[in-house]
Amino acid sequence: MVAAVGTHLHFQRLERLLHERHLELGDRVHLNSTGSQLYLMVKLPGDRGVVLSQSRLGHALVWLIVDPVLGSEPSIWPLDTSSEVLVDAIHAHATARLAGAPVASPWRWHESERSDMTELADLLSERGVHVQRVAAGNRYFAYGPRYEPKLHIADGREGAYVEARLSDIFVRVSIKASVGWLVDMYDPEREAWTRVDLGGSLGRRRLPTPGMPRADVPVSRIADL
Repeated sequence: MVAAVGTHLHFQRLERLLHERHLELGDRVHLNSTGSQLYLMVKLPGDRGVVLSQSRLGHALVWLIVDPVLGSEPSIWPLDTSSEVLVDAIHAHATARLAGAPVASPWRWHESERSDMTELADLLSERGVHVQRVAAGNRYFAYGPRYEPKLHIADGREGAYVEARLSDIFVRVSIKASVGWLVDMYDPEREAWTRVDLGGSLGRRRLPTPGMPRADVPVSRIADL
């Protein structure tokens, strides 16, 4: 009972904060507290809405933002995510749907702050590459069918990374503290991973260690490569 009351009060604070930070949403903001369903919604035309709720995925309780666009994936956030980030995230998704536009970066990548990874994802998307995943500040993401999402938490030891696909080639671009940029490609025809020689590919000398120091190459060059 105490936990339920605490959760309800948390949602009430989120409702107030959403009104305070995003006045333009006006009376579209609705807190549903009837029955067993507790969620915060920004109403869209046609009895639809963008919904923020708590959900249990596997053994983890998480924050879940779902919009009515069937092709979109839910935005998943850790339970300790700040209230400011949560209300800004639901605002970003709702305003995009109201405008009929893509969700703005970095929120479209389920990130709350711009980074090398969100910049790279933006540049790749502009070049027609399908970006599947960004893992930087928020390492929670969904996989599986939309009606029954499962939770994956990216391992921090993998560094920050972008996963993308072009035709049948799968690519992971990452930044690790010890080696900088790394680019790995998977070719399904050969069923093999290949690590790209960044030094040679960028017209530099071959380095004795894998990768390329972050300071030595801008994000745009990695996107072009």
